[in-house]
Amino acid sequence: MRRRTPRALCSKNHRWALSNAEKVAFRRLGNDGMPLIFYQQFLQVLRETTVVLAVVTQVRGSVPREVGAKMLIWGEQSTFDTIGGGAGEAKVIREAIAVLQTGEPRFVEIDLSGAPNRDIQGVCGGWMQVWLSRWQGEDAIALIQNMLQTLQIGQPVTLALPLNAQQRPFLPADLPPTLAASEKSAIAPQQPFTFPQQPPTNVGVANLSNHFLSERERHTPHTSHSKDHSWIKQYPKCLDIAGLDIVEGWYVETVQPPPTLLIVGAGHVGVALAKVAALTGFAIAVQDDRSQFACAERFPQGSRIFSGAIAQTVEYFINVAQIYIALVTRGFQQDLETLEGLWRKRDRIQPQYLGMIGSQKRVQIVFQELQKRGVDQSWLSQIYAPIGISIGALTPEEIAVSICAELIKIRRNGKTRHGRAKD
Repeated sequence: MRRRTPRALCSKNHRWALSNAEKVAFRRLGNDGMPLIFYQQFLQVLRETTVVLAVVTQVRGSVPREVGAKMLIWGEQSTFDTIGGGAGEAKVIREAIAVLQTGEPRFVEIDLSGAPNRDIQGVCGGWMQVWLSRWQGEDAIALIQNMLQTLQIGQPVTLALPLNAQQRPFLPADLPPTLAASEKSAIAPQQPFTFPQQPPTNVGVANLSNHFLSERERHTPHTSHSKDHSWIKQYPKCLDIAGLDIVEGWYVETVQPPPTLLIVGAGHVGVALAKVAALTGFAIAVQDDRSQFACAERFPQGSRIFSGAIAQTVEYFINVAQIYIALVTRGFQQDLETLEGLWRKRDRIQPQYLGMIGSQKRVQIVFQELQKRGVDQSWLSQIYAPIGISIGALTPEEIAVSICAELIKIRRNGKTRHGRAKD
């Protein structure tokens, strides 16, 4: 994982500084691209100071944010993201300052009904409950680092967050199959709220286990998991469709990684495509056999940059669920090598999108040669070639916009017609 240089606080309002690309992506993506950006900023703030994590845990009626919306607070004017803005968020920030000072987590209720005889916090008509907890120290940093490492390789990660002062957050999938009583410890409410990688009390394990059994027993009544904790690794499968749940005093969320775009070819179009795709919420990976082209200086957005053979690069994406691949190479020989390699691994890597740049003639030559090498026509028919949506693009930047438009259409609406539309 490429290390990112920590950013300084913005001088004007002390909000955490993002690159221009990240600012646009963060504002526009909602839940699709936000988790990776959010936890990257979480880690950077933690490396500098103590921070309060605010999480919306319950809502009723009309409210500005959904369950799971998050915000970081480390000062009155030092925040990242939002749980809805307005007077309600101002109340959360005031309470968070107290949590920063005392270390005691708490719930904050935001009344948006505009009811008489209450402090007016809004008139949306609803109600929100927000959980505030203080994060600090090396254990908290290690937990977020583990989350980021998992997300950056294209895998989801589950976070279990206790809604009390006695227990600590942990990543259920990282737990060992058994936990001896001697390995569990409690944390007193007055102690600093720091975080190991396992639940500190048998109460937490029992509560999660009981929820697991109740969910499983709806389908398999005779199954018993009472003597071990193997359920822990399966627990994320029991979450509801939104990927989050409130379980016996725990908030449990499965954070999904952003889709990964593997750009094969680090030339002018590849550089422009990385910029535009990052703005639209894709995690960027780049491959080119020329190390002077495939480098961090040309691709600062790239979380993974490969200068080796494409056959070796593809192996890194075997288990990535949301993989999009765009071939913007310097010639059809590179296209042939890449496509033949992907076809031979077709049972192990199945991209949501596979596109190839080039003229109709270049596409025809490549496809004919691949068929001579035994590649199935049915597999070739799934390739978007020539790549991109027809907008009359000429420059590398315009071509990148054309490709990204096609990527977005596939991502949001499923399959679209191959090739360029005829004007």
